[in-house]
Amino acid sequence: MGLEEVRKEILEEAEEKAENMINRAEREAEEIRREAEQKAEKIEEEKQEEIQKEKQQILDKKKAEARLEVKKDKNKLKGDLMDKAHESFRERVNEFSKEEEKELVESAVKSLREKTDIDSLKVSEEVFDDISNSYEDVQVEKMGQRGLKAKEKKKEVIHNLTFEKVVEEVFETHRKEVSDILFG
Repeated sequence: MGLEEVRKEILEEAEEKAENMINRAEREAEEIRREAEQKAEKIEEEKQEEIQKEKQQILDKKKAEARLEVKKDKNKLKGDLMDKAHESFRERVNEFSKEEEKELVESAVKSLREKTDIDSLKVSEEVFDDISNSYEDVQVEKMGQRGLKAKEKKKEVIHNLTFEKVVEEVFETHRKEVSDILFG
């Protein structure tokens, strides 16, 4: 084996080793590239999932805010309608004629006298003359409100049956019924 053959053999071995190294490096590079692509795809998928979750959270929050706003508006509307019903009732009571007021006062006095001894009454100016002549055993005075106030003899209890007080009590007592009629 001559020098030329040894040299050729060394070159062939070197070329083979170099080729093997290049092939191995290319395979490793390809593997690294594939792994990098997989990692990138996984990161992209995770980011997309994260974005979708954030979108859904924002959407859910906006829906909840919208429902709350609708509920507030609905409750405000209900409150406004209840206020209008209350005011309408108050106006109707305040439109009672002198005769209607007199009938109501007499009915209330009759009912109270069946339950207790009345010492004094206060009534509006509109019905004062009629009422003061009807009850000689009871002191009757004028007051600036419509309706009546009655004081018991023994207990110092005052029954406030002014129109304003009665309107408030009746409306509060029947608030749910009014609400059911208005809103079902």
